Amino acid sequence: MARAILYRDYNFQGPTKEVTGATNLTDFNDQTSSIVVLDGNWQFYKNYNYDDLEATLIPGVYPSVDAVGIPNDTLSSVRPLG
Repeated sequence: MARAILYRDYNFQGPTKEVTGATNLTDFNDQTSSIVVLDGNWQFYKNYNYDDLEATLIPGVYPSVDAVGIPNDTLSSVRPLG
């Protein structure tokens, strides 16, 4: 099963949101600063409904979204590939 954890602050700090499928980040909109991708490959989008792709990430730890080309606090939807 695809699984990722979004963190409100850099370096995996602050409140989190775990996602296991395609999700509009209604309650975590524009708040992601770091990410851990546990399983699966994920696409991260600037807008709701999977519009304006920011990045595709493979399993790994990402202490700063800026380092992978995602501007801080801009994500609005996510979905696993496949």
